Amino acid sequence: MTKILNHLSSQLNRFIITALHLPHRMERSVKEHRKIVEGFKTGNAKLVEKALSIHFKRASEDLKKEITKKTD
Repeated sequence: MTKILNHLSSQLNRFIITALHLPHRMERSVKEHRKIVEGFKTGNAKLVEKALSIHFKRASEDLKKEITKKTD
């Protein structure tokens, strides 16, 4: 189980690093993280959940677009 979790963690880190190198991803990511932090600061669990969901969705969509461009 530990081996599987370490592998997943490694894959997630590769995803994050790759995504952050996409054009404008860092700026968008910072804005999205600010929204997440705002939710934590105000104790608004719904905002945190929504902001995290949006952040993950946008980051994965940006990465998918970039990968698709490279394979076309």
